[in-house]
Amino acid sequence: MGQAANGLEALQQVRQLQPELVLMDIRMPGLGGIETTRLIKEQFPVVKVVMLTVSEEDQDVYDAMRLGASGYLPKQIEVEDLVSAIRSIHAGQVVISPIVAGKLLGHSREEDVPLTDGDRELLRLVAEGYDNAKIAETLSVSESTLKRNLRNILEKLQLHNRVQAAVYAAKKGWI
Repeated sequence: MGQAANGLEALQQVRQLQPELVLMDIRMPGLGGIETTRLIKEQFPVVKVVMLTVSEEDQDVYDAMRLGASGYLPKQIEVEDLVSAIRSIHAGQVVISPIVAGKLLGHSREEDVPLTDGDRELLRLVAEGYDNAKIAETLSVSESTLKRNLRNILEKLQLHNRVQAAVYAAKKGWI
């Protein structure tokens, strides 16, 4: 387990320790958490980064999730909730606080876009945290077909990633 006082130290710790998961703050001296997340995800794409921060600024939330953060949680989170979130993230899910979920939707179009029953089912499974292999199996399609379908849905809804798709499905009441 490592600890860093700034983004450069965090990047060095990731290189040295090769962790599965990093808890990252947004506000750090020198290289901030957003830029550090970008560098970690570029150099170590399998490392999961969870933003654990007091910042709920729209742009911070949007940038962190766009750059591949697996979670965005408030620093005041209860220990049991943090442990649960880390377990969910380790299992391949994306975890965000309800306040953050609303902010993510603020960066997407909220007009009603016609979706098929299949589109809604795919989004429901994404929102429930299933990985591509399980979703493909459930829908009886190949993973490449699933990825293409998900990409098309994201384009239709003008969303940028699975987290935003999950938030959209939750807001629509599909989970």
